[in-house]
Amino acid sequence: MPASEIKLLIINESIVECSNLMILLSPLSRNITACSKYARGLAALENAIKRQQPFDFVFLSYPPGHHQEIDTAVQALALALQSCGPKRTVILSGEKLPPRFSSMGADGDLLLAKPITREKLEGVLKIAGQDLPKLSCWQYMECGREPGGRNAGGLGVCPAAVEQAAEGIHGGSCGGRVCWAISGTLCGGKVQGTFACKIESCLTCDFYRLVELEEYTRLESIDSILSRIRRKREWLGTRSDKDGAD
Repeated sequence: MPASEIKLLIINESIVECSNLMILLSPLSRNITACSKYARGLAALENAIKRQQPFDFVFLSYPPGHHQEIDTAVQALALALQSCGPKRTVILSGEKLPPRFSSMGADGDLLLAKPITREKLEGVLKIAGQDLPKLSCWQYMECGREPGGRNAGGLGVCPAAVEQAAEGIHGGSCGGRVCWAISGTLCGGKVQGTFACKIESCLTCDFYRLVELEEYTRLESIDSILSRIRRKREWLGTRSDKDGAD
């Protein structure tokens, strides 16, 4: 199924968690409905059922402990989810399945415990038969400035897409997952210039935020990335000189 056709619903009363989950799931689909209130989540479910346009995945955050008002709202959600049919996959973020779901046979294998990380999302999605891709910047931004891309001829190939010295950092191809550390990238329709000139805007970029959340504790500092790129460039230059001498 193309990513554009996958419909996701997030129901999480924590705005921060809701935002982070939207970012982490954005490589899977941009068709995401996010609700910061259980009542709004229920309305979104009921509207989807009415329109016969059901969600493919529902991510429901359930706080620990007993909350009568929340329990009542979740009971209504559980009934709505049950009526959606077997296509629905419900992933609950919490310590255990709420009683309203476990008693209805919800799948405990799809329990998502906090804190929410890419690895946990990848695991539960894999159980449901869905991959969560790990994208390079040109794939995420759809700029078409990678070699052979639709805009490479007119706008030029972006340095991030050909920076061999950054290969493998954060699991990326060339500089595709450390583009903020590479000078002269072509973002927003113009050349961004040196690292020092562009870093402030890079740190507010959606793609930077995605990599930051995906890598979590493995995210390399900018100093470390710059140092690795510099050393690799020197090594590649030395290797090139040797090859030329041979």
